[in-house]
Amino acid sequence: MKIGILTFHEGINHGGFFQAYGTFSFLKSIHIYMYTDTEEEIEIAWKDNISSDAELIDMQTSNSALDKYVKSSSYKLRTEVVTRETLNQDIDILIDMTFQVTADPF
Repeated sequence: MKIGILTFHEGINHGGFFQAYGTFSFLKSIHIYMYTDTEEEIEIAWKDNISSDAELIDMQTSNSALDKYVKSSSYKLRTEVVTRETLNQDIDILIDMTFQVTADPF
């Protein structure tokens, strides 16, 4: 799983500043979890010790079976992050996820 960043060069807040320079210098680690109303939360991707000059984050992914989750009428994702510094502004991060799933449709 790769996470990229959407760049807007004329931002006036810290979030815009970080995005304009295209690094994840503020981010130390990120973990992504998946769950449904009936299935327990599982960790599906993570990255620790993110380089302060990273422009793209290539995450480790689990080998968990996701068929119960993707066959559900809906699923939810939760992120957990650790930052290197206190941020006083919201930061928007564009996440592009691709799942390769082999599942029985019934």
